[in-house]
Amino acid sequence: MLDLGGRVAVITGGSGGLGLAVAKELNGLGAHVILLGRSLDKLNEAASQIDSTGGSSSVYACDVSNEDSLAQAAQKNICRSLQCRYFSNLCCSSSSRGQI
Repeated sequence: MLDLGGRVAVITGGSGGLGLAVAKELNGLGAHVILLGRSLDKLNEAASQIDSTGGSSSVYACDVSNEDSLAQAAQKNICRSLQCRYFSNLCCSSSSRGQI
């Protein structure tokens, strides 16, 4: 079994769906998970689910489809005191900026 103890994973879209499922899995393997998403209320609910099982998580409200929001999140230095090793972008956007 993979041991991610002492590692940090940043998960976008971490407040629900696939993002939360991945966060729970990585946390179960020992990683501290940093959840990013647009709704702080949903992020806090997701973190409560993780923390209630003995896990470790942090949350930051951020819209990764918005450059200003990303810049503000970066200024918070979310990984400053933690050694971030993994980043998972599991959010979806219906932004009209471009086509897929």
